[in-house]
Amino acid sequence: MTESRTYVITGTSGMLAGALRQRLEGQGHRVVGVDVDTSAEVVADLSSADGRGRMLRDVEALTEGRIDGVVAAAAMVGVFLDTALMVRTNYFGVLATLEGLRPLLARSPAPRAATFASVSLLHRPIPGLVEACLSGDEEAAAAVAASAEDQPAVYTTTKRALSRWLRRRAVSADWAGNRIPLNAVAPGITRRDDFEWDPESQFGRFMRELEPRPLHPVSRLDHVASLVDWLISVDNGAMTGQILFVDGGTEALLRGDDLWSGYWPDPHPSAPMPDIQRD
Repeated sequence: MTESRTYVITGTSGMLAGALRQRLEGQGHRVVGVDVDTSAEVVADLSSADGRGRMLRDVEALTEGRIDGVVAAAAMVGVFLDTALMVRTNYFGVLATLEGLRPLLARSPAPRAATFASVSLLHRPIPGLVEACLSGDEEAAAAVAASAEDQPAVYTTTKRALSRWLRRRAVSADWAGNRIPLNAVAPGITRRDDFEWDPESQFGRFMRELEPRPLHPVSRLDHVASLVDWLISVDNGAMTGQILFVDGGTEALLRGDDLWSGYWPDPHPSAPMPDIQRD
């Protein structure tokens, strides 16, 4: 039987985080849920500095200062939402969760961390929003988001900014140097078990144009939850800094092989290759 681990998951009232929680608890692990919903173990609004501070204090108290894994899943998604709050939650709230709980992770013999990106990060971003996020200027980023006319693009841009931040931080001394793998899963269209649409309906055709999927028209919750489960398990000893697309092939179809169009520069072009000993 797998040894029980303690995980912190934010946004546990959400579809993906809820499915992940159920999966982990079914394996005998302890999950400390963080959400604005009062049914969570830790009730906190991660769009505010006060809420983030409360989350860190309460998690430390409940776990006695040591956790084995963090999944920063809290996010705002939808239409007719406050776009400034969306940026504060989806980007700055996630960073505050991961960075704030990193010292507790470092006390685990096998610490792991993950978050959620989205295949939608491939869409055109809001001008200036990624840069404002990566600079760490929360007020500037919130102002850019509040003035954006394309509300759905605010969500996708926060996921692009988060993915870029993660790629930088995962290989830093704070994370990789402290043997903490940090990765993200980027889901495509994902359905609840009781939700489906007619692919030939007007909505179905719209979704196929928005997110072409060669493999499956939709993903199931377990497709996503099982991958996150592995990323934060003891089995993942070396994967870090990756954005893993669970999208039925959308990213591969839209981006092709552009990731491999360049070359890895020779770090020591004048140095001879060492002899390789073979049996």
